[in-house]
This record gives sequence, structure tokens and C-alpha cells, in this order.
Amino acid sequence: IRILEKQGFVTNFETVFSGKGGRKLTCQVSARLCKLNGIPHLMAFTRDISDQKKIESEILLAETRFRALIEHAPDGVVLISREGTFKYISPSAKKIFHYDNQDSTYFNPNERTHPNDLPMVLQNLARLIENPTCIPVLQYRFRASDGTWMWIESTFTNLLNEPGVESIVINFRNIT
Repeated sequence: IRILEKQGFVTNFETVFSGKGGRKLTCQVSARLCKLNGIPHLMAFTRDISDQKKIESEILLAETRFRALIEHAPDGVVLISREGTFKYISPSAKKIFHYDNQDSTYFNPNERTHPNDLPMVLQNLARLIENPTCIPVLQYRFRASDGTWMWIESTFTNLLNEPGVESIVINFRNIT
């Protein structure tokens, strides 16, 4: 009401109303003060968005849950783009490779894979892209930020066509 009095309108204002039987309804209100034949009127549109807010809350909870699972897992998780660059490096992956907390996605994974192991990794990636149901488990050397080589065991999953992921997902652990 204060906003209406001050500016003469509100647009998509969210508020909670009490419905029949005391049920709480989250609503979106758009209203405007106007005069019809010189008489002040309030023109308002109210839309119940309770279901939408419930779904948004469930999505946020699921996102929080899955983010916590990934970010606190002992194994590293990285997402590689279709072009072969890092899209995401989990905190555990940064810890395994001794990356500091800065964004490490600018590193090229091919430049970090040992030259003797790179052909085998690339061959398996090509096979994975050709056959998304294939899930290779590979052991190879990867260079940490301090320049040392460590052996890792990785599982590659092709989720390039999965909306929201659109990456090759690599789960790995240090087996040095």
C-alpha cells in the first residue's frame, strides 16, 4: 500500500495472503491507482505463484545438495567442454593437483597429461564421444601445479548431450 501511495503502481510484487482455512498463498500482485470518471479506483491483478515458489525452493534445495556432494567428495571431479577445455574443477580436484583457490579452468588438460599417456587418453575420449554409453576407466599421469607427475585413475562419462551439464565428466583419484 505504501508503494502504491508513493509511486501509484506496483509491478510483480510478491506477497503472502491468507487463503481459505488459513492456507498461506504466495502471490504476485500488479496494481495501479487510476481514476475512472474522476473517481479513484484500484486496478489490481493477483496471481497465485505458490506452486511455482515451491518448485523453485525444491530446485534450490536439490542444487545445494548436489553442489555439497560434489564439493565435499574426496575424489576430484572435472567437467571438460566439447572443445577439450576445463569448464569446472571441483575443490577436491584442485586439492589433489595442488592448485590454489584461483580459477584453474584456463589450464589445458592435454598440456597437463603426460606426453606418453596423452595418445591413450585422447583415443579413449574419441571412443567415448563416438559411443556415449562407453565409460572408460583410465590410469595415466597428470602434472600437478608444482610440476610433479602423479598417477590418477579416472572414469570418463559423456554427458555432452545432457542439458545443464554438456560436458565430459571425469571423476578421478590420486593413485600415486
